[in-house]
Amino acid sequence: MADRTGAGGYGTNDDVRIAWTDRGGPLILAVQSTRPARDAPRVDALGGETASPLAETVVRPS
Repeated sequence: MADRTGAGGYGTNDDVRIAWTDRGGPLILAVQSTRPARDAPRVDALGGETASPLAETVVRPS
């Protein structure tokens, strides 16, 4: 798993994750969020909340 994050004003949060499957191919997930208020808080859990259902759908135990 590789992960890169960034943040800025307006609650902006960027998260890119790469996971390699047991078949050798990478899965790439990029999530960007921003909010209308300049001082809005970031939603730090958004990347994980997005990645979890994706992982459950794509990576199934054998």
